[in-house]
Amino acid sequence: MMDKIKVSIIVPVFNAGPYLQKAAQSVFDQSFTDYELIFVNDGSTDNSLSILEELAQQDSRVKVFDQENQGATAARKLGWLHASAEYITFLDADDVFLKGGLLALMQEFGTRDYDIVNGSFISTPNKRVWQIHTVEELDKTEYLDALMSGKNFGVMYASVYKKALFQESSFAFDKTIKVGEDVLMNLELCKMVKKVKNIKDIVYQYTEDTAGSLTSVLVRHPFYYMRFNTIRNALIQAAAPAYYETTKEQQQKVDNNQIIASFFSPFIPFDKADYLRVRPLRKTVAHKNLKVFCLSHMGLTRIVKAGIYTRFTIEKIFQPQSMGDKKILY
Repeated sequence: MMDKIKVSIIVPVFNAGPYLQKAAQSVFDQSFTDYELIFVNDGSTDNSLSILEELAQQDSRVKVFDQENQGATAARKLGWLHASAEYITFLDADDVFLKGGLLALMQEFGTRDYDIVNGSFISTPNKRVWQIHTVEELDKTEYLDALMSGKNFGVMYASVYKKALFQESSFAFDKTIKVGEDVLMNLELCKMVKKVKNIKDIVYQYTEDTAGSLTSVLVRHPFYYMRFNTIRNALIQAAAPAYYETTKEQQQKVDNNQIIASFFSPFIPFDKADYLRVRPLRKTVAHKNLKVFCLSHMGLTRIVKAGIYTRFTIEKIFQPQSMGDKKILY
């Protein structure tokens, strides 16, 4: 049965020249070989495209597409449009599949008619293991709850999807959403999901903070969280209205704590307009803390934020490498 299953592996690429050979080799080394490897060059300015063209000459399963720089989501969409397999999976250009990882994921489709199979993964260089502890079959509502509770991590890699789950709307999110788009895409797919399988196998290695990564460490402004949460809530409501209604109040409390924590980030300067918009959230939070209490008084809020910034500045002096400047997302 397994020899009839084929998967399209989609790899968005932006200035990832130093990592492409390793990423490709991790696929070539897989024991599961019935795949096509689709690279989408997203306007790279380094030698990525020439490396990809060489890989395509070496192996007929490699396909290369080129587009102007539009971001990872647009690159994934182009790969999806050209995918010929019934199933698709995503590989970041500076990551690798671990040996046997693709087989571990794909063999589950030979046992049941799953829409998604999720594996565990490890990050490098810190060697942190992201282990899925809910190893079981999940229906739509259970999968939504796993995504929202963090039992499933909501990333697009280390998973295999039925291609038919994806629609144009799966790639049509606000282009200013630079952090969390994987979670939104998974939530959007839930409209079509019936059955999901989680496996404990560590199938993938994720590389953190490299020059070739399509993402970077960014600081989210409270307003960014508000926009993100609005999009997320609409997706949940569309996928499972009953689940949304029963969880929205508690989720709002959790969200408000997160927004308040963001407001007190040392990277976010005090602004009266921001304060007046965030202040009302203190009335509905999941738990009270010093920051929530401080919002009752503008003067106290200024003092606490000044103290947080002073502490951050001192830490930056003694730990300059770990305290670099960050870009703020609004």
